[in-house]
Amino acid sequence: MRIKTAVRLITNAQLLLLLGIVAAIAAILSWSREGRALALEFSLGGGGVLLFFSRSIMVSLALRTSKYPGVLYAILEEMKQTQRLDITLTDAMLDEIHRPPYPTAQLLQDNKIHPKGEDEFQFTEQGLHFPGVIVPWRNIAEWKYLRGDGESPSGYMLITISHADDETSHGYIPLETLQIDRIEMLIVLIHFKGKYGNQ
Repeated sequence: MRIKTAVRLITNAQLLLLLGIVAAIAAILSWSREGRALALEFSLGGGGVLLFFSRSIMVSLALRTSKYPGVLYAILEEMKQTQRLDITLTDAMLDEIHRPPYPTAQLLQDNKIHPKGEDEFQFTEQGLHFPGVIVPWRNIAEWKYLRGDGESPSGYMLITISHADDETSHGYIPLETLQIDRIEMLIVLIHFKGKYGNQ
């Protein structure tokens, strides 16, 4: 299963809970009016609620079966999907997050990520290329997703860049330019920072 698919299943567990509650309420209301779809509504409602509460199991299973568990975990953590979950990180997983052993081309190919807009932004071993400047991966301090607007409906990634004098600056990457979404951008940033940020 691709990282993006696993993340979407896990992040949509809350939506499933909401749908399950709505279906359960509809079942209760229709039960009082002798509804015919009672069993189906209770099944949908109960299933949605169970899926939400089994999020811990979903995350654990996804991490165990993923070809890239370190990247998957880092994305889930960044999207606040690991809160209140009892997940033990092994040394191997921590190493994979901070020093991925697999080739970059393999990760991108396996997850069908093909960033466009390489005239403006590039991801290389040397660093993140903004128009006119290359920022080494070790200087990328953090990133934050910003919701889209009319110019870039897919949103932006705000990149915080650290400098030698303990000052920081920021760069913006419109996801629309790269023709990738938030999850794909996180995969790329987490992998490149982990693989090339210690050089």
